[in-house]
Amino acid sequence: ALDSVKDKVQTAIDRLNAEKSNLVAVRDALSTYEATMLKYFEVEETTALPLMRAYFTPEEISPVQRKILEDAPENAKGALIFAMSPDGAKFRSDFMTVRSIPSFVWYLAFKGRLASYKKDVVAKVEAIESGKEPAKKSGWF
Repeated sequence: ALDSVKDKVQTAIDRLNAEKSNLVAVRDALSTYEATMLKYFEVEETTALPLMRAYFTPEEISPVQRKILEDAPENAKGALIFAMSPDGAKFRSDFMTVRSIPSFVWYLAFKGRLASYKKDVVAKVEAIESGKEPAKKSGWF
């Protein structure tokens, strides 16, 4: 079901042009996608995760979680961190601590992913919401 909703979003985006009806189609497709994802996440949080935690130890779950994170697209990792807290603090204090991930790994593996997600996704969403182009940064920092 989620894949078909995702395909409808992509189709609406592919047909996008300056016509208002096309913009409405994209908005409607994204609203449907959001509702579908929220239902999926609710089932995941209320059913799948408690069952997983009830029947498996953290030591058994950890390799699977690690594999999921390793195979996830770059923006998915940044999205996970951002969803926990936009500055990454909750990710570091909760997620990394519970999984015994050393703090230096934040700088090697996660901080850049959060920054990329903010630049690639969050800035664009904020630009759409505000009606202003995202600020362009220059230089090394």
